[in-house]
Amino acid sequence: MNLPPENIFGHTKKLAYILDHLRQVAEKNPSATVLDFGCGNGSAVSQYIVGALREAATYVGVDIHTESIAYANKHFGKPNARFTNVLPEAGTCDMIVYADVLEHLDQPLEMLREHQRLLKPGGVIVGSIPNGVGPFEIESAIDRRFQISRRIARARSKAAGNTSAIPYNSDSGHLQFYRKKPFLRMIEDAGFHVTEFKNGTFFGAMVTERVLRLGGTPLMRANTAVAEVLPYWAVSTWLFAARR
Repeated sequence: MNLPPENIFGHTKKLAYILDHLRQVAEKNPSATVLDFGCGNGSAVSQYIVGALREAATYVGVDIHTESIAYANKHFGKPNARFTNVLPEAGTCDMIVYADVLEHLDQPLEMLREHQRLLKPGGVIVGSIPNGVGPFEIESAIDRRFQISRRIARARSKAAGNTSAIPYNSDSGHLQFYRKKPFLRMIEDAGFHVTEFKNGTFFGAMVTERVLRLGGTPLMRANTAVAEVLPYWAVSTWLFAARR
């Protein structure tokens, strides 16, 4: 399955990162079980994991939102891929994916400790999080205060002859605002050994997404490329991997 064009949030870079780790896991165990925690409706990340999965492997997408689970099963479910609200049994997973989910959790350390028991010895976790004090969170805070992205969307909707604005929840809903060292310490305290931590994107939240979307794929790729040479504290998102 081809990956989508890059966007301001570095979504394709994140997908490629997750799939690269999936390939490494599959090379060691073709019948691996992959848990995608916080999978949502499956359209953003899950469908690409399922598409890259070997026939002998198993995918389990877990989310608490009933409507999203139903949608994901209908559109992306396969004999070896299911979506549910129930976690797999302990010691059955080879890999757990956390794609932009840890920042939404009330007690992430406790959950990671619980999930550590789901993994087989040597099992890996891989995911993405926003820099809690980076450009994304700063822009999002300003946007929540002044409703900039909603005003832009409303203006474009009217210019197109549509009097009803496209609904969008501009509140990020984040409960955790991670800094690098405390985040890595949390992963270690949960029983994992961090194997990789790298920059994702330089900038990009809803205001820049609406303003700069006309820049197209070259601008979006430049956003992820620039992040590679910046210090960790200057970027919007991080990618990470760890091993049990």
